[in-house]
Amino acid sequence: MTQRPTEFVVRRSTWLRGQEGGSVLLDRRGCMCCLGFVARQCGMAPDVLLANATPGCVAWERNADMEPIASILVEPAGTDDFGNELWGDSQLANNAIALNDGLELGDPERESELTQLFAAHGYMLRFEP
Repeated sequence: MTQRPTEFVVRRSTWLRGQEGGSVLLDRRGCMCCLGFVARQCGMAPDVLLANATPGCVAWERNADMEPIASILVEPAGTDDFGNELWGDSQLANNAIALNDGLELGDPERESELTQLFAAHGYMLRFEP
């Protein structure tokens, strides 16, 4: 298995955040929510991320597409009726979604909260222009 990064960069110029209706991992303009940046930097292909709302949407059932984000953004969520392992958003992902998409936060507070959240999970999140 490939070594996963522990540091991630969010580019403010293409960062989707704090908008009515939430955001997506990657939109058609090339803009991403914070988790989209993390997923891309973990090696996930853009076509896998496109128009998906959360990492769990990509990885609901264990498959090769979700391997780069396993244990960071998705985690086991049980099995289906046929015994297939199901995956859902990790605690980190769920908390990041709430902070990233919350309408009540301004960007400085949102960046600070997200940075602290990722640090609490052992990752560095940095924001750049």
